[in-house]
Amino acid sequence: MFPRWVRYGVGALLGAVAVLFPLAAPSAAAADIPTLRVALTGQIDTLNPFVAITDNDITLLRHQYEALVCLTPEGHVTGSLAESYSSDDGITWTYRLPEGRVWSDGTPITAADVVFSLRTLMDATELAGERYAQVAHFAGLSTSDSRTVTLTLDEPSPVPPGVDLFIVPRHIWAEHIDALTNPLLPEIRWAAVASGPFLTTAVGDERVTMRTNPLYWRGPAAVAGIEWQLYPDLAAATTALRANEVDVVSDLTVAEYLALGAESGISTVRGAGDRTVSLRLNFGHSDATGMLIGDGNPALTDPVVRAAIAMSFDMEHLVDALFAGLGQPGLTQAPPAWPRYVGLPPGGTAR
Repeated sequence: MFPRWVRYGVGALLGAVAVLFPLAAPSAAAADIPTLRVALTGQIDTLNPFVAITDNDITLLRHQYEALVCLTPEGHVTGSLAESYSSDDGITWTYRLPEGRVWSDGTPITAADVVFSLRTLMDATELAGERYAQVAHFAGLSTSDSRTVTLTLDEPSPVPPGVDLFIVPRHIWAEHIDALTNPLLPEIRWAAVASGPFLTTAVGDERVTMRTNPLYWRGPAAVAGIEWQLYPDLAAATTALRANEVDVVSDLTVAEYLALGAESGISTVRGAGDRTVSLRLNFGHSDATGMLIGDGNPALTDPVVRAAIAMSFDMEHLVDALFAGLGQPGLTQAPPAWPRYVGLPPGGTAR
């Protein structure tokens, strides 16, 4: 059994993966390796990576499928399924897959899997939401060999595209190409083949069960699997934690974080949040076409007036009063979890 953990970040969505492996027993017989029980609030809408958009859906899919690239905790893009990537102009991006990478059924992962996965999204124009928007600027895909994929964009990108665009096994999904945009899919047998550290083995109204992928390229996880237990709200999840029915709860309120931290047998983990809490003024801004957005008081168009309003707030007091000091005053919309983007541009001054 695991010690019970909770994690908190001001205004943040914090995934359980950060506390999975340190909690596991470092050595034990296979039969003694425990399954990590993680609480999720809300529901699972779909585990179909072509249509999934909710936080819960994406969280589970990240444990099962890899994308070409992913983000580091500092917000930098780095290789994931791809071992390297390059571009001279930001338009044409070349990704190189490592040799020896395999799906959980032992089938080699190849460039054909990448092209199939990304092409399916590119062709699914009926997905007018977030998933299709991520590939809206993809103009072309090609391969030069089984390990090289070239992606062409219709406008430059400063970073390699592909974060959270999950690559699926073509040999499993291709026969169902006409149904891939159905949110009710996949059948569990399709989801049982993956590239990530875990494989989905059961999906129900109350829990989703995953087992460890023994062929994961980083090595098998130090737990036998994950049981994602679904609760209608945070109160139910924390009740389950107190009853030792789950091992991890995240996305706590300040009150719950402080209360649980004071209880015996429960450890709390504080992390940098990837969301911000802000107050915005309606000063009648216009969009790129010149169309007016909002109908704010004309006085608010004066930067001096807006600066004066900003200076009237005691940010340190607000952080202490609202978040019990478990936060920090912000300068921009960039949260502290993204240090690469935090702060002001050269020459900028705080007000």
